[in-house]
Amino acid sequence: MKYRFYLCLLIALAAIGLSGCAKTYIATDGAPRMQPPPRPETAPAPAPAPATEPTPVPGAPALEPPRARALGGYGESSTAATPVRYAHRAVARLSDQASAQAQSGELDAALATTERALRIDPGNAALWHQLAGIQLER
Repeated sequence: MKYRFYLCLLIALAAIGLSGCAKTYIATDGAPRMQPPPRPETAPAPAPAPATEPTPVPGAPALEPPRARALGGYGESSTAATPVRYAHRAVARLSDQASAQAQSGELDAALATTERALRIDPGNAALWHQLAGIQLER
């Protein structure tokens, strides 16, 4: 019985305390209604910053500069000599080695070399193109 009194008192105090948090206003018809939350003021979006040249990070490995490649080999563009950029020097060397192997007719070795380069840089589209060309010739 004693606990029931304290439970009712706790519920009543909680209801009184929470009712103070609710914001109501009296409408013109006399009925209390919830007050809508205030709308935040929106500032105009800032103008985009002008494009600038990227600055090199001290201590980061430098990327190999783009190289113009000859036409007609594996991994090269068939329309024009396009510079190909590799993230690792090892990938560039393996790609060149695979192209030389494919042009000399060693297609199995060229395939293995290209797959080795793809293990280093799996997101390189030029290597996937080179692999497809070698597979096509096999």
